[in-house]
Formats: sequence, structure tokens, C-alpha cells
Amino acid sequence: MMGCLDETCTLEYGQVFVQFSSNRLQNLSDDSYSYDLPKSYMVNGKVVVAKNPCLHPGDVRVCQAVDVPALYHMVDCVVFPQKGPR
Repeated sequence: MMGCLDETCTLEYGQVFVQFSSNRLQNLSDDSYSYDLPKSYMVNGKVVVAKNPCLHPGDVRVCQAVDVPALYHMVDCVVFPQKGPR
């Protein structure tokens, strides 16, 4: 997933918003003739986020994935906060 910035400024430092669509699960399904509308799945709780390539221990972080209704339009990406140290 690509990383994005929280333009609503609602996420706090150490939080991320992650939501992925069922299109990512399509390859795992045996039913190739399914015509259901895509669904989104929210991730809540502790998550590990890493850069690629991961060259430094600071490239791996443990964050808290939270549910933010203002960011429901962000799908298949990791939304990072504006707030906090760089």
C-alpha cells in the first residue's frame, strides 16, 4: 500500500488509518465469477508499518490503526498523521 497524508488533520502522532478493498482478496478466492460490489475492510489495533526498502531500524514502526469516519474515502492506502515530530 502507498502512504498518504491526513489532510483532515484528525490523526494524532502514532496513529494511522488503514482500509483495504475486497479487490485485494480477489486472487485468494476460488470463485472467479463473483460479481458482488467491492467491500472495504477496516484495520483496528496495533500494526507494523515498514518502508520498502527497509534500510534502517527507524524504517519499521509500530502504530495504532484507528477508525476515523472522516477518512472513509481513503481506500487501499495507509494514511499518516500531519501531527508529531519528523
